[in-house]
Amino acid sequence: MSFLKKIIGVAKAPNVSIAVNLDKLGFASGETITGTILVNSAEAFDAKEIRIELEAIETVQRVIRKEDEMGRVKKEETQMVTNEMYKTKSPVSGPMKVTVGYKQEFPIKVQIPQGVAPTYRGRLANNVWTLKGVIAVSGRPDAVGKQEIQVASSV
Repeated sequence: MSFLKKIIGVAKAPNVSIAVNLDKLGFASGETITGTILVNSAEAFDAKEIRIELEAIETVQRVIRKEDEMGRVKKEETQMVTNEMYKTKSPVSGPMKVTVGYKQEFPIKVQIPQGVAPTYRGRLANNVWTLKGVIAVSGRPDAVGKQEIQVASSV
Protein backbone atom coordinates (compact mmCIF):
# COMPACT_ATOMS: atom_id res chain seq x y z
CA MET A 1 0.00 0.00 0.00
CA SER A 2 1.37 3.41 -0.92
CA PHE A 3 2.14 6.03 1.70
CA LEU A 4 -0.69 8.25 0.43
CA LYS A 5 -3.24 5.42 0.63
CA LYS A 6 -2.12 4.74 4.22
CA ILE A 7 -2.67 8.40 5.15
CA ILE A 8 -6.07 8.53 3.44
CA GLY A 9 -7.14 5.24 5.03
CA VAL A 10 -6.15 6.43 8.50
CA ALA A 11 -7.94 9.76 8.06
CA LYS A 12 -11.36 8.10 7.56
CA ALA A 13 -13.69 6.79 10.24
CA PRO A 14 -14.03 3.00 10.39
CA ASN A 15 -16.40 1.38 7.90
CA VAL A 16 -19.14 0.59 10.40
CA SER A 17 -22.83 1.44 10.59
CA ILE A 18 -24.22 2.71 13.87
CA ALA A 19 -27.97 2.98 14.38
CA VAL A 20 -29.50 4.64 17.44
CA ASN A 21 -32.83 2.87 17.97
CA LEU A 22 -35.25 4.38 20.49
CA ASP A 23 -38.53 3.31 21.99
CA LYS A 24 -39.95 6.69 20.90
CA LEU A 25 -38.69 10.02 19.49
CA GLY A 26 -40.54 12.55 21.70
CA PHE A 27 -39.61 13.23 25.33
CA ALA A 28 -40.26 15.70 28.15
CA SER A 29 -37.47 17.34 30.12
CA GLY A 30 -36.58 15.10 33.05
CA GLU A 31 -37.60 11.95 31.18
CA THR A 32 -35.34 8.93 30.65
CA ILE A 33 -34.47 7.89 27.08
CA THR A 34 -34.14 4.14 26.52
CA GLY A 35 -33.19 2.17 23.43
CA THR A 36 -30.19 0.54 21.81
CA ILE A 37 -27.13 1.28 19.72
CA LEU A 38 -26.81 -1.26 16.89
CA VAL A 39 -23.26 -1.69 15.57
CA ASN A 40 -22.59 -3.52 12.28
CA SER A 41 -18.98 -3.50 11.07
CA ALA A 42 -17.52 -4.06 7.61
CA GLU A 43 -13.96 -3.46 8.86
CA ALA A 44 -11.69 -4.75 11.63
CA PHE A 45 -10.38 -2.10 14.06
CA ASP A 46 -9.69 -1.42 17.73
CA ALA A 47 -12.34 0.62 19.54
CA LYS A 48 -11.42 2.64 22.62
CA GLU A 49 -15.06 2.71 23.72
CA ILE A 50 -18.64 2.76 22.53
CA ARG A 51 -20.73 5.54 24.05
CA ILE A 52 -23.99 7.42 23.78
CA GLU A 53 -23.96 11.23 23.67
CA LEU A 54 -26.93 13.50 24.25
CA GLU A 55 -26.52 17.08 23.09
CA ALA A 56 -28.59 20.18 22.56
CA ILE A 57 -27.37 22.78 20.07
CA GLU A 58 -28.83 26.27 19.74
CA THR A 59 -28.37 28.13 16.46
CA VAL A 60 -29.32 31.81 16.32
CA GLN A 61 -29.19 34.25 13.42
CA ARG A 62 -27.67 37.58 14.42
CA VAL A 63 -27.30 40.79 12.48
CA ILE A 64 -23.98 42.58 13.03
CA ARG A 65 -23.97 46.26 12.10
CA LYS A 66 -20.71 48.00 11.21
CA GLU A 67 -20.83 51.74 11.67
CA ASP A 68 -18.61 54.56 10.54
CA GLU A 69 -17.13 57.17 12.91
CA MET A 70 -20.38 59.19 12.70
CA GLY A 71 -22.48 56.23 13.85
CA ARG A 72 -24.05 55.59 10.46
CA VAL A 73 -24.52 52.00 9.42
CA LYS A 74 -22.02 51.15 6.69
CA LYS A 75 -22.65 47.45 6.46
CA GLU A 76 -24.87 44.76 7.93
CA GLU A 77 -23.76 41.13 8.13
CA THR A 78 -25.93 38.19 9.04
CA GLN A 79 -24.20 35.45 11.02
CA MET A 80 -25.39 32.11 12.34
CA VAL A 81 -24.08 31.64 15.88
CA THR A 82 -24.01 28.15 17.40
CA ASN A 83 -24.05 27.42 21.12
CA GLU A 84 -23.82 24.05 22.87
CA MET A 85 -26.62 24.22 25.48
CA TYR A 86 -26.15 20.72 26.88
CA LYS A 87 -23.90 17.69 26.35
CA THR A 88 -23.36 14.44 28.21
CA LYS A 89 -21.42 11.29 27.34
CA SER A 90 -22.16 7.84 28.79
CA PRO A 91 -20.03 4.77 27.94
CA VAL A 92 -21.89 1.60 26.98
CA SER A 93 -18.78 -0.53 26.31
CA GLY A 94 -15.08 -0.34 27.08
CA PRO A 95 -12.16 -1.09 24.76
CA MET A 96 -12.72 -3.92 22.30
CA LYS A 97 -11.51 -5.46 19.05
CA VAL A 98 -14.16 -5.10 16.36
CA THR A 99 -13.97 -7.68 13.57
CA VAL A 100 -15.35 -7.76 10.03
CA GLY A 101 -19.01 -8.82 10.27
CA TYR A 102 -19.26 -7.84 13.95
CA LYS A 103 -22.89 -7.11 14.86
CA GLN A 104 -24.02 -6.22 18.37
CA GLU A 105 -26.78 -4.28 20.11
CA PHE A 106 -25.95 -2.26 23.23
CA PRO A 107 -28.71 -1.05 25.58
CA ILE A 108 -28.75 2.68 26.35
CA LYS A 109 -30.37 4.75 29.07
CA VAL A 110 -29.92 8.54 29.25
CA GLN A 111 -31.74 11.09 31.40
CA ILE A 112 -32.79 14.44 29.95
CA PRO A 113 -32.24 17.07 32.65
CA GLN A 114 -35.17 18.98 34.18
CA GLY A 115 -35.85 22.54 33.00
CA VAL A 116 -33.86 22.42 29.76
CA ALA A 117 -34.73 24.38 26.62
CA PRO A 118 -37.15 22.41 24.43
CA THR A 119 -36.74 21.57 20.76
CA TYR A 120 -37.53 24.62 18.65
CA ARG A 121 -37.34 25.38 14.95
CA GLY A 122 -37.89 28.93 13.84
CA ARG A 123 -36.84 31.32 11.13
CA LEU A 124 -34.11 32.98 13.22
CA ALA A 125 -33.36 30.34 15.87
CA ASN A 126 -33.27 26.56 16.39
CA ASN A 127 -32.77 24.29 19.40
CA VAL A 128 -31.93 20.76 18.23
CA TRP A 129 -31.54 17.72 20.50
CA THR A 130 -29.50 14.80 19.15
CA LEU A 131 -28.48 11.38 20.43
CA LYS A 132 -25.21 10.08 18.99
CA GLY A 133 -23.90 6.54 19.09
CA VAL A 134 -20.12 6.90 18.97
CA ILE A 135 -17.33 4.38 18.51
CA ALA A 136 -14.13 6.09 19.67
CA VAL A 137 -11.04 5.11 17.68
CA SER A 138 -7.40 6.15 18.16
CA GLY A 139 -5.61 7.96 15.35
CA ARG A 140 -8.62 8.52 13.11
CA PRO A 141 -12.10 10.05 13.26
CA ASP A 142 -14.69 8.36 15.46
CA ALA A 143 -17.58 6.50 13.83
CA VAL A 144 -20.91 8.19 14.61
CA GLY A 145 -24.60 7.39 14.16
CA LYS A 146 -27.17 10.09 14.97
CA GLN A 147 -30.84 10.29 15.90
CA GLU A 148 -32.59 13.63 16.37
CA ILE A 149 -35.20 13.69 19.14
CA GLN A 150 -37.94 16.10 20.19
CA VAL A 151 -37.75 17.48 23.73
CA ALA A 152 -40.70 19.32 25.25
CA SER A 153 -40.84 21.33 28.47
CA SER A 154 -42.24 19.27 31.32
CA VAL A 155 -45.59 20.42 32.64
